[in-house]
Amino acid sequence: MAFRTILIEKARRVNLDLNSIVVNYDDNEFIINLDEISVIIFDDPMSLISLKILSKLCEKGISVIFTDCSHNPIGTLLPLQKHSRAPKRLKQQIEWNDKEKQYLWNIIVENKIRNQIYTLKTVSYTHLTLPTIA
Repeated sequence: MAFRTILIEKARRVNLDLNSIVVNYDDNEFIINLDEISVIIFDDPMSLISLKILSKLCEKGISVIFTDCSHNPIGTLLPLQKHSRAPKRLKQQIEWNDKEKQYLWNIIVENKIRNQIYTLKTVSYTHLTLPTIA
């Protein structure tokens, strides 16, 4: 299932290589499998992107967001055909029983509380009394 949101900034060029995108920087190159991507944000109007790669992104059901020089979104490319795995995964999640949903909900809430405690400690709110989670 596609799960990554990719931010591409200050890239020289973005190429297509088999089922991956290749992001070329001046001194580095990154390869990302298209099946792992749900959204790509192009945050540099100077990057070179071909129509071939944009077409492939649409085929794979990957949304694309373009930004201007101020890093504000100015346009999107939304595929007409959705990726086949996302609806299947959503259907599976809808069919979960209540026990599974409750278990996952508890994990999500516990992690949110842990993250809030970590954030408060990080920004030095030491005068507050923070609860401990067993």
